[in-house]
Amino acid sequence: MGEVTGLATLVSDCSNRDEVVEFRANGDWDTFSFRAAPGVEADSSDLELTVDLYNGSDFIDGVTVAYGKTGGLQDVDISEVSALKIVARVKDGECQGETQAVLYDMSVT
Repeated sequence: MGEVTGLATLVSDCSNRDEVVEFRANGDWDTFSFRAAPGVEADSSDLELTVDLYNGSDFIDGVTVAYGKTGGLQDVDISEVSALKIVARVKDGECQGETQAVLYDMSVT
């Protein structure tokens, strides 16, 4: 089986739709780590990418990354998480356009 090293999707602050990836952790893993960056072809360099982690509908942790930067979370405790939801969106604001949400270096331990 291959290894997934990254995901990318378009996110926009002009819609109410977030991009969601769900990982069935079932409490089988201890930690989750990832890096994130907005795409280089954003409609505006003012757009910031927000990536939030949820256990079902319960917020766990999140990070906001500015255009041209990278960010992420390291060793987030998911030992009691059954369904880890990774939600990517443009940080709340006026309708300024869209950018790519790039998630990479994802790992569970």
